[in-house]
Amino acid sequence: AAGYRVASIEYRGQGESWRPLANPEKGYVESYEQLGTELAGFAKQVRIEDKPLFFYSISKGAHITMRMATEQNLDVSAYALIVPMIKINTGSLNYTMTHIFSAVFSELGLGAMYAPGQTISFGNGFELGKRIPCNANPDTAQTQDALFAQRQLLRTSGATMKWLYETTSSTKHLLKSKNIAKITQPVMMVTAGVDTLVDTNVAQNFCGSLTQCKLTHVEQARHCVTRENFDLYDGLIDQAIAHFDRHR
Repeated sequence: AAGYRVASIEYRGQGESWRPLANPEKGYVESYEQLGTELAGFAKQVRIEDKPLFFYSISKGAHITMRMATEQNLDVSAYALIVPMIKINTGSLNYTMTHIFSAVFSELGLGAMYAPGQTISFGNGFELGKRIPCNANPDTAQTQDALFAQRQLLRTSGATMKWLYETTSSTKHLLKSKNIAKITQPVMMVTAGVDTLVDTNVAQNFCGSLTQCKLTHVEQARHCVTRENFDLYDGLIDQAIAHFDRHR
């Protein structure tokens, strides 16, 4: 409706795309470099010649997009990053130790094991109208679980040691000054004030380190901002479209 041709990708390990493990519901990443390469290849296939290319990316998708930006020679006009997973929030677990022990498990061939505190998250039932850490709106908090119940191929559950290792390693890559310097296009970033899944401070500092990055912080929002408050999210989409319009 805004005059853009839109194409979306379900990257490997997510949605109905190919899953790397025999247990397809385990969260697993083989390589973020691989995911970035595939994203760039997808963009080259769907883009219109002589037209600007924009990326609208959410959470882990934003991490993959930024990884692609540091390694792929792709002509992009602007990015919009919604609650970007630049660095995960490990909670009470020390981040450095999390990286080290996940590296050890991966090296020992145990990367497919669930990470500490992670397990299959679907199948124990869910309670409609109950808020969750990711979404404080009781009307939509169980939307994902309801969708998983109807479409089994979409299901994902807890993260594995390999997911943890690859994610923390890729964060180290993204935060290197030489890689930050490669991201020169205009960036719009949205962060949430009640986000327990990603490290909001690191995402905001990442934005501040970029050549062109405008930050919008929504203090009361949680990580699932895309389905927590639809009026808010409609506004963020309008903001992204205006951002792209300025750089067509």
